[in-house]
Amino acid sequence: MKNNKILWLFLSVLVLSGCTPREISKESSEDSLSSTLPPISEDITTSISEEDSESSSESSLPEIADEEIPGLSRSEAWPTSELNDYLTYAANIEMPVLKTNTSFHHGVVELEFGFFYQIITRVHQKSAINDYLTEITTNYDFNHVAEEMTDFHYLQSTYDDVRLHLSYRYKDNNHEVIFEWFDGDGDKYSGPRAIDNVATFDLRTKDALTSISPTRGRWEVRPATFSVYQRTSGYAVGNTNNEFISNPLRFYPGQEAIFRVDAKLMIEKIVILSASGYAEGTVNDSTLSNGEMSAEGDWVTIIPSPNQNEISYKLAQVQYVSQVRWLRIEMHLKPVV
Repeated sequence: MKNNKILWLFLSVLVLSGCTPREISKESSEDSLSSTLPPISEDITTSISEEDSESSSESSLPEIADEEIPGLSRSEAWPTSELNDYLTYAANIEMPVLKTNTSFHHGVVELEFGFFYQIITRVHQKSAINDYLTEITTNYDFNHVAEEMTDFHYLQSTYDDVRLHLSYRYKDNNHEVIFEWFDGDGDKYSGPRAIDNVATFDLRTKDALTSISPTRGRWEVRPATFSVYQRTSGYAVGNTNNEFISNPLRFYPGQEAIFRVDAKLMIEKIVILSASGYAEGTVNDSTLSNGEMSAEGDWVTIIPSPNQNEISYKLAQVQYVSQVRWLRIEMHLKPVV
């Protein structure tokens, strides 16, 4: 019996001694393995974070679902030619294009008040319609006649009498801008016209003046227009109460003049008769887009770069410049080559 106890004690020692090396070996193996692997570092975390950030940035603007609209054609570009073909009175009018990353759905539709040329496009934000309203009324020949109801606007061109209903709606999780174009009452223009390809704006009278506000004055001698914008000037166009809108027109520092002609034509040259003593200031204190200027006596001559149908003129807004005064403008025109 005593011998058996000794035997069991001996076996127990062997078992214990056998286990101990194996456990140490296992721990050593884990230590060895861990030493061969790179530790989890901030670099990996940063990399993942950057990828998530980039992905988040790319997806900040959700993808717009741009399904087909029954009864309307689809195009990737604004349907300029189709719209102009439909509008009888759009021969001399230019219409701005709404910028969007989606398609334009367009065609002739019959609505409650008759037939319209409809254009529908999807945008990311409702503000797109306000941006378009600003563009079409500021830089194009459209007047915002009324906001007939919330998000529904009525505009009318002053050139060839084109009308537009412009509206916004949120439908099927999409922001949509809807254009409904139609002809007005026809071209009733009775103002001055160019003679022998020369459009003469007599600024001693208001005969060619079609509209005036503190921020914009517009003159028209078809097919040419001349507009003055207040821009950064501290003076309204024509000064207070339009006092100096004619005879002569006073043009103030910070204001901008735009000489424009229909796209089918280009400006060959512009000749300005200034009031006595203001020709040199017209040339020396200004910047001109797409052309060069020179002065001789009371006359200023602008020679545009080739194939220009629009010229921008700005009077410098600096301390020593007060104003320039103009009596007449002649725009010499020729067909686009």
